[in-house]
Amino acid sequence: MIRPSADPGSDPGAAPVPGPGARARVFTLDAVILAGGRSSRLGGTPKAELEVGGVRLVDLAVAAAVAAGAGRTVVAGPPGLVAPPVISRREDPPFGGPVAGVAAALDALPHAEPHGETDAAWVLVLSCDLPHARAVAVALADAARAATESPSDDGIDGICLDDGRPQWLTAVYRRARLDEALARLGAVRDASVGALVGGLRLDRIADVDGLAADIDTWADLRRARETSARAAAASNRNPRGSE
Repeated sequence: MIRPSADPGSDPGAAPVPGPGARARVFTLDAVILAGGRSSRLGGTPKAELEVGGVRLVDLAVAAAVAAGAGRTVVAGPPGLVAPPVISRREDPPFGGPVAGVAAALDALPHAEPHGETDAAWVLVLSCDLPHARAVAVALADAARAATESPSDDGIDGICLDDGRPQWLTAVYRRARLDEALARLGAVRDASVGALVGGLRLDRIADVDGLAADIDTWADLRRARETSARAAAASNRNPRGSE
C-alpha cells in the first residue's frame, strides 16, 4: 500500500465544487523515464533491458506512465531503446547523471507524440528500474490530480515517494517549478538531484510496502522476479480475486 501523508478529505470520491468565478483546473501530465545510467553494480548490464515477469523494466516504466495518464513520454537513455510514440533522448555527453537526463528528456518532449501538444502542467519522473512502477506512478498521478483539482492552492511544487527518505527520482513535479529549478542550477552534468529539487516544496507519500524498491544488484533482480512469479501464480489460482 502507498499511503498519502495527509488525509485527502472525508469523501475522497466526491468531485470538488468550484466556487463562483473559480477557474476550472485541468490535470495534465507528461513523463520522463531515466534509463541512461552505467549500471555499475550490475557489471554494466543495462537495467532497462532486464526483464521481470517477462517484460523489460523500461517497458514496465513506459506502461506505468501511460497508466498514470501521461500524454507524452520521453526515455532519457540510448537511442533505439523504445519504440514510437515514446522516444529516447541521450544527454550529451552520455552518463552525465540523472539531472542531465531529466534536462535532456524535458527538452525532447516537444518531439514526442502527439506532436504539437503544449507542455503538461505536471511531469512524472521515474527511474527505469522499478518493478512496481505502475502502482507508484498511478499513486503519484492521483496525488497530483487531487492537488490540481483542489479549490485551494497549497503551493506545493511536487510530490515524491518516501520510504524513510525522499525519493526525488520517483516523483511528480509541476513543470514550471522544475524548469525554474533547472534554470537556477545552471550546469546539469554530474549535478546532484538534491541540488536540483531539494529547495522545492514537496509533499511526500509514504511507501509502507516497499513499492519504491529498485533494482541495483543481481540479488535485487532475483527478488523482484521471485515476487513477480508468486504474484502471477496467485493470480492464476484466483483469476477473479482482484475484481
